Amino acid sequence: MRSRVWDACAIGLSSMCLVHCLMLPLGVAVLPSVSRLSDNQLVHIVLVLIAAPVTLWVVWGVLAHGGSRTFVAIALSGLALMSVAVGIPQLEVFETQLTLAGGLLLAGAHLWRWFSHGNRTSAAGG
Repeated sequence: MRSRVWDACAIGLSSMCLVHCLMLPLGVAVLPSVSRLSDNQLVHIVLVLIAAPVTLWVVWGVLAHGGSRTFVAIALSGLALMSVAVGIPQLEVFETQLTLAGGLLLAGAHLWRWFSHGNRTSAAGG
């Protein structure tokens, strides 16, 4: 059951990233004072710093239990896109697109794993 908890955490974190990226432009349009939040790189860094250990913990558990390498590839690709969006200033112009793509991949991987494993339980990732 613990693996489902970690997947739920990862799905929630990815969803927070997606909501942040999609709703912030709407918030800026409605309340221009919200624009100060849109330039705050710290929010993006914190979300990646929270998402990375959760994702890596689940990936480690999946690999340790002989789980799906497809899940691992999709999840790590999503995390990589999110990390690149935050970590490479030259790609700032593509930050939203990279973050959205990464968040969708990451959330999709965890959702796929959540539903494909049903009620199966394991220590960290079977």
